[in-house]
Amino acid sequence: MIKVELVIDNVDYDLLAERYLPYFVERFKNSSNPAMRLMAGGVPVSTLKKFFSGLSQDAKDKMAAQLLNSNKELLIENAKATMENMGMHADIIEAKAST
Repeated sequence: MIKVELVIDNVDYDLLAERYLPYFVERFKNSSNPAMRLMAGGVPVSTLKKFFSGLSQDAKDKMAAQLLNSNKELLIENAKATMENMGMHADIIEAKAST
C-alpha cells in the first residue's frame, strides 16, 4: 500500500466562502448553535462574508476540510485520473482531509 499526503496552505477563504456559500448555509441550518441557524435564515451574503473573515484560522481550516471530505468521491476520481495519466493503474481506498 502507498500513502500519498498533501499539505494545503494559503487557502483563499474569501473565494471559497463565496463559491460554497450555499453549502455553508445548509450546514448552518443543521447546526446546534442558535446563531449559526439564525445566519442560515436569510442573512445577506455580505454579512456572511464578514462572519467568515472573522473566524479563526482553525475554524476556517476545519470547514475547508469538511468541504473536501464531502467531495471525497471527486477527489478520488481526480487522483485516479492523474495516476492513470502517469501510467499507474490502481485502486484508491480512501481520501480524507483533516486539520
